[in-house]
Amino acid sequence: MIASLFNLFIKKIIRTEPPKQTRQPELMVFKYEGKNYAVVKSKAVGGSTNGVPDDTVQKLTMDKDGVRQMSSEWIENNLRIMVNDGEISKEAMQEIMAGLKDGATKRIYAQTDANGTTYHVIEDVMKEGRPDPKDACVSNVAWKPGDFDKPQSGPPEVEPPTLALRRKQLVPRIKHVNFRKALQERGLPEEHLPATTPLCGELLVSYAFDLPEQFVMVSPRQLKQAGIAVSEMPALALDNLAQSMPEPQQSRLNGCIAINTGGDLEATLLLLDAFWEQMQASLGGEIVAVVPRRNRLLLCAGNDAQALEQLDRQARVFFTEEQDAHALSLQKMVRRNGRWQLFGAH
Repeated sequence: MIASLFNLFIKKIIRTEPPKQTRQPELMVFKYEGKNYAVVKSKAVGGSTNGVPDDTVQKLTMDKDGVRQMSSEWIENNLRIMVNDGEISKEAMQEIMAGLKDGATKRIYAQTDANGTTYHVIEDVMKEGRPDPKDACVSNVAWKPGDFDKPQSGPPEVEPPTLALRRKQLVPRIKHVNFRKALQERGLPEEHLPATTPLCGELLVSYAFDLPEQFVMVSPRQLKQAGIAVSEMPALALDNLAQSMPEPQQSRLNGCIAINTGGDLEATLLLLDAFWEQMQASLGGEIVAVVPRRNRLLLCAGNDAQALEQLDRQARVFFTEEQDAHALSLQKMVRRNGRWQLFGAH
């Protein structure tokens, strides 16, 4: 919806949703020349209601903590998630928040109905003579994409580190296939999509630069800029991961084994052959594993029916333990001939 109407915008930054969910992104961020940004909240309504929005405050819902959508506090909370997920840089977040104070960042409400989409400026709600950081309202001031200065000629990049460090900081990350699909469906150009390779079932391997404060997902274009060939990307990333991986710790958990590494790296252990050779020697027979979240790895022997039942149960607990974008999959995978395949598949 937004992609077609905002075709003058250069970059859409989208919060990746948990697997098999189809919610719209909480917040969309667009950048123009300099430090100008627009942050957009979009909603679809039934019937024909375009024009001046009615019930302007109610258009933006309030959470249980009394923080309304598109308030400065709500925006800051969502931007932190995007920084943590490597979707924007910390510097971009700082620019956006500073722009909310000096007017360089515009807050826009986009409402779509049977007649199309209209855009309206979101304003602060005053409290005791000051803007309330927890509140905001949709005004009757119309807005259009052309209200900003001319967009940049190319998409703003999240700059990776200097060339000397780029090769050492390339690492793999495990993602659900919906991660890439969500970006494709919202019109992100192919050259800016994250570089990925298939892993097993609904899981894939993405690649990122491991910066001190965040992981920055890598596109083929950024690989080229870093002097890294696509063909060498998987092996280079695996080598870097193996060198930086902490010693995995094991614990028994309701009949299966939980692995902990710290640093949200547990799911990436699926890629390290040496670890699984060690586990094979310890457990004997085939190993079945589940990665319900990026920081959760569960496994058990494939011939232990009771352990497999506990594996399923515990994976579901972990999968739903938080409402964020880091849930991965409940699929069970079996390790055979150095590769993962779906458990029970023939």
